[in-house]
Amino acid sequence: MQQGSVFNLFDGSNFILNSAVDLTNCDREPIHVPGAIQPFGLLMVLNESLVVCQISENAEEFFGSKPADLLGQKLEQIIGEGLAEQVSKKIATLTFKHNFNLSLKGFDAPCEVVLHRNEQCFVLEILSCARQPREVTVTQYSEMLQKLQASTGVDELCQKAAEAVRSLTGFDRVMLYRFHDDEHGEVVGEASAAGMEPFMGLHYPASDIPAQARLLYLHNPLRIIPDTRYQPVALLPRENPATGKALNLSLSILRSVSPIHLQYLQNMGVQASMSVSLILNGRLWGLIACHHREPYQLSYALQETCYLLGRSFTTILQDKLRIEEESYLRYVREMQTRLLERISHSENYALSLQAQNPTIKDLIPSTGCAICFGDDFYTMGDTPEMEQILQLIGWLQQEVQEDVFSTRSLSQLYAPAAAYKAKASGLLAINISRVQREYILWFRPEVLETVRWAGRPEKDEQKGADGILQLSPRKSFAVWAEEVSGASLPWTPVELGAAKEIRGVLVDVVLRISGELKLRAGILARLNKELERSNSELDSFAYIASHDLKEPLRGIHNYSQFLLEDYYDKLDDAGKEKLTTLMRLSTRMEQLIDSLLHYSRVGRSDLQKTTVDLNQVLESVQDSLQSRLVGKKVTITIAEELPAVECDELLVHEVFQNLLANAIKYNNCEEVKIVVGWFAQERADLKEGRKVFYVKDNGIGIDKQHFDAVFSIFRRLHARQSFGGGTGVGLTIVKKLVERHGGEIWLESEQEKGTTFYFTLEP
Repeated sequence: MQQGSVFNLFDGSNFILNSAVDLTNCDREPIHVPGAIQPFGLLMVLNESLVVCQISENAEEFFGSKPADLLGQKLEQIIGEGLAEQVSKKIATLTFKHNFNLSLKGFDAPCEVVLHRNEQCFVLEILSCARQPREVTVTQYSEMLQKLQASTGVDELCQKAAEAVRSLTGFDRVMLYRFHDDEHGEVVGEASAAGMEPFMGLHYPASDIPAQARLLYLHNPLRIIPDTRYQPVALLPRENPATGKALNLSLSILRSVSPIHLQYLQNMGVQASMSVSLILNGRLWGLIACHHREPYQLSYALQETCYLLGRSFTTILQDKLRIEEESYLRYVREMQTRLLERISHSENYALSLQAQNPTIKDLIPSTGCAICFGDDFYTMGDTPEMEQILQLIGWLQQEVQEDVFSTRSLSQLYAPAAAYKAKASGLLAINISRVQREYILWFRPEVLETVRWAGRPEKDEQKGADGILQLSPRKSFAVWAEEVSGASLPWTPVELGAAKEIRGVLVDVVLRISGELKLRAGILARLNKELERSNSELDSFAYIASHDLKEPLRGIHNYSQFLLEDYYDKLDDAGKEKLTTLMRLSTRMEQLIDSLLHYSRVGRSDLQKTTVDLNQVLESVQDSLQSRLVGKKVTITIAEELPAVECDELLVHEVFQNLLANAIKYNNCEEVKIVVGWFAQERADLKEGRKVFYVKDNGIGIDKQHFDAVFSIFRRLHARQSFGGGTGVGLTIVKKLVERHGGEIWLESEQEKGTTFYFTLEP
C-alpha cells in the first residue's frame, strides 16, 4: 500500500464538516480528519527542514513549553541536536513507518516514537510510556504460531487466535470478529476473563462500522484507545500549513476517534480497546477486537506484535481455505473430465449429463438439479414441478443477464418461488444458450436459521434540544434473536467458480457439436481415405514384423545355440550364462513380435457376424484347453445356459479362451473353480436389458489399483517367469475384441479371493 493512496482515500467524498452527526449524515462523518488526538501521546508535524508546523496542544506536558511557542522552531531546538540527528537519520530511510525510542528529558524511560510521511510533511508521534511487565520472546511467539498452524479447521483457528492475543495483551476480552457478505459481523472466536458476558456467536449489524471506518481499518490495520473517557487534544493550527487543509490522520496512532464510537464502547462497559484488522486477499475479512473494563495501554512494540500475529493468522487462514478450495477443485476437475468424456461419445449430450454417475448434479453440492435443453427436460433429486421450473427459466430468460446466476433467497427476487421455498430457496443457474432456452439449475432447500444479535440491530433514535433526530449508539447489548426464513445455505465462491467452468466446457461442446454437424460429411470422407492409408501402412508394419524382424532374431538365436554347442568346453561359466541369456531374450522378443502382430490384426479384420450359440463356443474352448489341464483339477461350471447372440464366432471364441486360460493360469488353489454365466442388465438409456457375460474364478485376485493396468499391452503384474510366463497381451486383445463388438469389459476382484470379468457384446 502506498501512503499517497491513504491520503487520497476520501478525495471527492461528501463529508459533513463542523456539523453535528445525525441520522441523515452519520455515514459521512470525516473520521480521518478529526483535528484532534488522544492524550496518551504528543503529535507534531515537521516540514522537510524539520521545522515544527503543527503540534498538539498537550506539548507542554512533554517539553515544558506552550505549543504556540514551539511552532516554527526546528526540532533540534526542542529535543536537542543529538536526538534530532537520530530522527533525521530515520527520515532518510523512511519508506512507510518507523518506530524507535527517544530518551526525552523529564521521562524516566525512553519514549516510543512512531514516524510516518504525511503528504508533504512528516508526522512524529511520541507515545507516553506504557509501564507494563509484558514481554514476548521469539520462542513464545513461535509457539503461538505453531498452535495456530496446528488448527484443524477455520473455527478452531479463530478460537486459538483469540486466545493467543489475550495471552499476549492481558485484555479482559478478545473477540475474533468476521464480516459476512452483507458486511454484518459475527463473533467467531472469543477469550475472556472470568465474569465477562460471553459474546461468542453473536451478530452485529453492518451499521456498527460505517463505510469510512471500514476503509481506515483496511489501510491502517492497528488502532488503540487506552481510555474511552479521554478528552480530545486539539492540533494547533487545525489546518496543515503545507496543504491548507485539516491534517489527515489516517495513519496516526493517536488519531482521535468518533464520539459515537466512544459512546458505543462506554455503553458496552468498555474503557479501553484495541483492534487489529484481518485482511485477506486485499479485503477486510474481519477484526481482532480487544476490550478492557478499565483504562489500559499497551506498548507500541506489543501492539506491533499483535499486528504481526494478525498477519500470520490471515496467512494461515488463506492456506487452510486454499487447501479446502483445491480439494474441491480437484473433485470438480475429475467430475468435469468424466462428464466431458461421456458427452464427447454421446449423441444426446443433455441425456448424458444425467443418465450415468457422476451426473451434473454431483458437480455442485445441492439437493436437486434440472436440465433444460430446448425440448429435452430432465430432473434429479428434490426439485420443483416441471411447469414451475419452466416458468422459472422463462423469468431467467427475461430478467437475468448473467451467464452464472445465484441467490440464496429466490422468493425475494421471484415471488412465485415462495410456493416451493422448501425445495428451492437457493438457486444456482447457468445458461448455455439463453435464446435456445438451454439452462442447468441447481437447487437448495430453505434452512430456517436463528440469528442471535448483540441487541437489536437498529441504533437508538433520540431528539436533541433542537428537536432534530440524532444518532445514539444502542445501550443494550442483550441477546436479541431473529428467525430468518426463505433462505438456503449460501453458494460459496469456489462453487460459483465450478459452475462458471462447467458452463464454459458445455458451451464449447455445444459449439463443437454444431460445427461437427456441418462438417461431418466432409470429415467422414477424409477419415475414410486416411483409414485406407493407415490400414496399408499397418499391413506393411505387419509384414516387417513377421519377416524382416523375425529372420535376424532367428539368426541371433541359432548362432547363439551354435556357439554354445561348438565351444561349450572352451567357454567359462560366465560365457555360457551370457549365451543362454541371449537365446532366452531373443526367444522372448520373437514372442512379443508375434503378440504385437496378432493385436494389430485384431483391429484390422472385418467382423463376420452370425447368430452364434455361445454354449457350443464354450465347449470348443474347453476342448482346446485340455492340454493346460494336465496335472490340475479344474471344474468349469455353467451357471445358466448361455444365449445365442449376433457376433463373430472366432473372435468371441478367443475372448472366452483368454479369460478361461487366465483363470486356470493365475490360480494357486488345489482345485481351480471357474463359473461362466450371464444376466440381463437394465439401463435407463436402453429399451431392453443388455446381456452381460461373466467368467468368475477362485484364483489369486487382483489389487484394485491395477484394475485398469491389466488391460494395458505388455503389462504384467508379476515377475516374467511367474505363473508360466507370458507376454502380457492376452487381456489387451480381449478388450479390443469386445470393443470391436461395441461392448465393454470390466472386473471385480479381491486379492486371494478370486476375480470376475464381465463383458458385453453390444452397446
